[in-house]
Amino acid sequence: MKLKPHNQETYDNLLEMLKRENRVACVQPTGTGKSYIALEFIEDHTDKQVLLLAPTDIILNQFKETVEEIFHKDANEAIMKNTTTAKYLDLSLKGFQYIFDVKWDVIIMDEFHRTGASVWNQFIDKLISMNPDAKLIGLSATPIRFLDDYRNMGEEIFHGNYACHYNVNDAWKRGILPIPKYVLTDYRITEGTEDYIRNRYPYATTKERIDWIVKQYLENGGNIHQILKEHLPNKNGKYIVFCSDSAHIKKMRPVVKGWLEPFNPKIHMYTTLSMDDEPDAGLLAFKNDNSESIRLLFCVERLNEGLHLSNLDGIFMLRPTTSPIIYLQQMGRVLNAGSTKQVVIFDLVNNFSEYKRTVLRYRDMTDEEIENLSPKERAEYNSYKEGKYDEFLKFDFVQNSNNICDLFDKLDRQLNEMYKLEKEKEKKKIRETKYLQMINMTLDYYRLHKKWPSRSSMYGSNLIGKWYFKQKYLYHHDLLEKWKISLLKENHISLEYVLPDIEESWYFHYDLLDEFVEVYQRLPKLREEYKNVNLGYWLKSQKRSYKRGILSDEKIKLLESLGVNFHSGLNEQWDEFFNTFSEYFKTFNVIPTVTTKYKDIDMGSWFRRQLIKYGEGKLDDSQANMFKEMGIDLDLLYKKYIEKKEKTSRNNHKRNNDWNYRFELLNKFIVLNHREPVSNETFENVNLGAWLYHQRRLYKNNSLRKDRQDKLESIGVVFDDNKKE
Repeated sequence: MKLKPHNQETYDNLLEMLKRENRVACVQPTGTGKSYIALEFIEDHTDKQVLLLAPTDIILNQFKETVEEIFHKDANEAIMKNTTTAKYLDLSLKGFQYIFDVKWDVIIMDEFHRTGASVWNQFIDKLISMNPDAKLIGLSATPIRFLDDYRNMGEEIFHGNYACHYNVNDAWKRGILPIPKYVLTDYRITEGTEDYIRNRYPYATTKERIDWIVKQYLENGGNIHQILKEHLPNKNGKYIVFCSDSAHIKKMRPVVKGWLEPFNPKIHMYTTLSMDDEPDAGLLAFKNDNSESIRLLFCVERLNEGLHLSNLDGIFMLRPTTSPIIYLQQMGRVLNAGSTKQVVIFDLVNNFSEYKRTVLRYRDMTDEEIENLSPKERAEYNSYKEGKYDEFLKFDFVQNSNNICDLFDKLDRQLNEMYKLEKEKEKKKIRETKYLQMINMTLDYYRLHKKWPSRSSMYGSNLIGKWYFKQKYLYHHDLLEKWKISLLKENHISLEYVLPDIEESWYFHYDLLDEFVEVYQRLPKLREEYKNVNLGYWLKSQKRSYKRGILSDEKIKLLESLGVNFHSGLNEQWDEFFNTFSEYFKTFNVIPTVTTKYKDIDMGSWFRRQLIKYGEGKLDDSQANMFKEMGIDLDLLYKKYIEKKEKTSRNNHKRNNDWNYRFELLNKFIVLNHREPVSNETFENVNLGAWLYHQRRLYKNNSLRKDRQDKLESIGVVFDDNKKE
């Protein structure tokens, strides 16, 4: 088997890395021939027991068909006599338990980003743990699971070891893949689909505004019939049409036929769905149709992974997606390494702009903004930093597509800004209405009881006392918004605030606890309330105070008189979590990854926290010994955690210099050209025009760091002072 140069380079790297690592991944775009790397390895190691895993039977069969085409004999007879194939799902089925009884020399995982699926993730972990000496080889176009909290399976399974890691843009630049012609529009707008336009641009509330939007697209070259007339490469070619689901296919078949009939009345349409893993009649008929008609294959997901068809002339994207994986895989259907034919991608639902929006989302965040990200957003941000997705794919855009692309962004800015302002007004009105409701309840309480609510007062089912005291607290600490202060004073709400006596509060809670024990003959459970007071939480806080040595002897004796035992129960929740962890470990014989959930507990996150506490010397010796008695080497695991953390920190530090790099390029551009770059103008392969526009947008939104503003102004960049307050 002779590999193409780019795959030979990857294969050589793979062999070299496997000498020192047991886990290595190959990440390169669809269409570059990843499967040949796996088959070359199998051919060179026919004496090894190899397990080849993939998501579907179609992909597994394609491996065998490739071998048979090359060697002109049965795959097993040729090179796969010691190779067992299975789907990821098979690992969870009883009929495939024999897989766990074999000691594998090599485990190859095709489309390995799929291993993170909850259906089979635990069985993958089990398989790996039962074969600690096996060589793991992964193949994928991307290691990122974009719709699963942006998990990076290259890090989780292969520990960041890559024999290659490049994207479709890199493949175009290196000449590995042919650069496709890219045609962009949104047929749902140009054909005046009002429901879609209203949803896409929520501020388009009138017929006049909708007509104006349609006119903008048509005048900028978005007319679908004119696009096909100018750019359909082959009037009797083969094309794949990607749709959202079977109902969408049924709807779009006559529509697409109507688009193409003016160019060739002979149109053969086929459909293949993702209901099973076996090739269906529609797929096979399309593959074997060599007529002079326009041949269309309508599909949903079947062609999104692993399956390749030859001699395609282009694709029609009718399926909107925010997933870069799906977007790039759809393009990969028409891209083949070594081909010289320029195919056409008809992006008729503006997926390019969605891709760009996903990639650019976190590009210029300030350090403060990054710190305030939610856990899910932080995972997404880190994945962007590690995912190697270019900001702008280097398509061979037709001129009209550039116009349309700019138009998408322009209309987004104009219409959505108006929409946000209107929505903010509505939200403010709702907030004021709810606040007035609480004020009126407070006044009703005052009229009824002739006094203002105490902290524990109720009005119906509403905790009016808690709300009232919160407003007074915020007011006296200068934290209450001005509009709330105005409403409170307009309604003559007393804002007098007296700090509660701490000792008085303690004995108040103690008396309630005494009463609770007398009534129920037991202590309250965690978070258990009594007379609208969370006694369980208060009791837990007393145990913490005891542990820290700040609870007085008098209070200790009082609590012990009620049956409180300060020498047990401090670690009840920890013991509960450890028992669940122990059950997981005994079941799967593997340490949970940081994203693993088990019995509604974030098992992986909990264990990570214990590991960090151990490394910092904060985990009790007794608790550490409980892990060690299970055979878990905490020292080794903590060492690996620190090494990975330091590696990530170095990479993040390197990437944090991106802003300074672009700034230096901008300075160089201005010195050479005596002007600023215009919109979307590139310089040394960086879109400086878009970057500078983004800096001005950050400035306008009060989000541009002052030091960065000063640097830009020092080289002559002028900012509009019309900023948001």
